[in-house]
Amino acid sequence: PSGRVPDSLAALAAIAGRTKRLKFGTSVLIAPAYNPVLLAKFLATLDVLSGGRVLPAVGIGTDNERELEALAMRKEERGRRLDEGIKLMKRLWTEESLTFHGAFYHVTDFTLWPRPVGPLPGAIWVGGHSDAAHKRVGRLCDGWLPSYVTPSEVAEGIAAIKRYALEAEREVPDDHY
Repeated sequence: PSGRVPDSLAALAAIAGRTKRLKFGTSVLIAPAYNPVLLAKFLATLDVLSGGRVLPAVGIGTDNERELEALAMRKEERGRRLDEGIKLMKRLWTEESLTFHGAFYHVTDFTLWPRPVGPLPGAIWVGGHSDAAHKRVGRLCDGWLPSYVTPSEVAEGIAAIKRYALEAEREVPDDHY
């Protein structure tokens, strides 16, 4: 939010309205800064309005203390909030009358509308190049979008993600890196 770039979600809405076939997504949305119920509704609505072309990438954000303060976000909670938010959003997109009580977010007998029509909920990618990001992709998400990494770091990250996915009895497609 503090960078000199437009708001990601507003930009996605503009892109959706001006294109017909282009798939688009965020790089990388600081998802813990949003309520996951509202974010799930926005992404699902955008997905429906665009005909199923939304491919979001999320992450925990930077360690910028001013940004963390402005977002009322505690550094040590970002990863857990992101994990819980992703789990909640995926369930909101697929389940009727959802009851979910996590450490941070709660819904009781809740149904989200509209439902995505594209690859959501199976299209959430994660940014970052820490071991925690690799674990998150392997056990919970659908792709990895790293930034500012060398080719050898990409290879190491892919290997780590594949290990974590195997442990979670999941698979991340080879073209999702």
